Amino acid sequence: MKQIQYKSKGNYMKKLAVKSIAPLAGLFVLVAALGLFVFSSKGETTHAATTTQVTIYRLYNPGNGEHLYTQDANEKNVLSTTGWIYEGIGWYAPSAGTPVYRLYNPGLKNHLYTTDTNEVKVLTHGNGWQSDNNGKPLFYSGGTVSIYRLYNRGLAGMHLLSTDANEYKTLPSYGWSQEGIKLYAVAKGKSANLDLTKVLPGNFMVPEVYKFGSTYYMYGSGEISTSSNTTNFSAKRTLQINGSGIYSIKAGASSYNVNVSNSTNSDGWSSGIYSIHYVNGKYVGYFTIFAPSARGIAIGTATATSPDGPFTMDAKPLITIPTGTYYYYDPITYTENGKLYLLYAGGNSNGAAGINIIQLSSDGLSTVGSSSLLINKANIPNSQGIVENPSLTKSADGSYVLFYSANHGDTSNYFVGSAVSKSITGPYTDQGQFLNATNTKLAGAGEESVFVDGGNNYMYFNTWVGPHSIWDILPGGEGRAVYRTSFTWFNGHVPQLNYN
Repeated sequence: MKQIQYKSKGNYMKKLAVKSIAPLAGLFVLVAALGLFVFSSKGETTHAATTTQVTIYRLYNPGNGEHLYTQDANEKNVLSTTGWIYEGIGWYAPSAGTPVYRLYNPGLKNHLYTTDTNEVKVLTHGNGWQSDNNGKPLFYSGGTVSIYRLYNRGLAGMHLLSTDANEYKTLPSYGWSQEGIKLYAVAKGKSANLDLTKVLPGNFMVPEVYKFGSTYYMYGSGEISTSSNTTNFSAKRTLQINGSGIYSIKAGASSYNVNVSNSTNSDGWSSGIYSIHYVNGKYVGYFTIFAPSARGIAIGTATATSPDGPFTMDAKPLITIPTGTYYYYDPITYTENGKLYLLYAGGNSNGAAGINIIQLSSDGLSTVGSSSLLINKANIPNSQGIVENPSLTKSADGSYVLFYSANHGDTSNYFVGSAVSKSITGPYTDQGQFLNATNTKLAGAGEESVFVDGGNNYMYFNTWVGPHSIWDILPGGEGRAVYRTSFTWFNGHVPQLNYN
């Protein structure tokens, strides 16, 4: 398992990914190992609260169920981009009082918190534990708010601390043993709530948001919705596309005659405009062309004089797949310094499959030069061979950040990841998962798009609501609803979710 390093107050400390232990949601967990005392068994004297409060942040690791506490905002920010989930403020500690030390055991892969300096000395001399924070106190205990401790022998000796007296009374019925009050805080903390808004119910696939004039437009799989702001979108309606007719397309080693206006393949994938580009008084839409026996044989264009349509298909495809390629789909545009680019998913049978980019002409109706593969699906952890739905943006430090969706879209394992590069054509370095079922509490978060408005970075994405299937909507379920969240940049180019 990969080791993560970060810098905190001049001390490099290590956090490791760990194997899964069933987590207990909402619990304030501090881990000890194999029955070792986390705090002095004699308890602790209450200290008077000072006027200075120190924020103690709480994070959760879904890999082993551990909750970690720190007053270091930099540590909190780094860990929240490497698999840990920021859950809010655990409590407010005094700026002075009884010192609390934190130790880390690389073998056991967990942390230990203690006020006992003798315990620190014993454990860090030949017993496998290391001092965090250069051996200095991580924070202090003191105040009038009680912090209770419980112990669970069945969970590898985990200790749990909580300021919630009701939680302390309830947990013994779930295998936890009460150990009394062990620490004190100046004030209770507050939970972090992800900035998350449901903006459109129903089955609206692959949402792409644009602003033309004072109106916000959302396009997706041949449908359209509008709004006067970034959240309150109208009921979806069909985006009219004119120009029915037969395309004679040579794609790879095969030739197809396709009725593009009703382009649907045997698997049920349907054609529709996915993205829009405004140029020279026209709105150019991009869509995937399917043949009855093949997926994504080409990418086509259609133009309109209004963002509401109707759109008229152009006489020939923009891109057709070469020999040896599986399929092309999810065409999304990106504009920079007057240059227009098209990103799309797909690839060929030799493994060079993932997200591609190619420059377009100024009118958006033809390609310029050759395409580049930005990320290879074979190099994306947990992708299950599926990497799709690109969305490109510039980060705070001028890097190119490519968002993508990966894994199976009909499961809760679907996720949004990101990759970074200093060049628009790559190579891109994967930065891991950004949205998933764990940090959104929503099943199958994916099919994302980035939209920057008024200096705010928004992401729109789909998620399953109720019973679901990728090919049909089962009774009782909405299907793929659309949510909006927001994010900022950590270290210049790592996306970090915003919490309220």
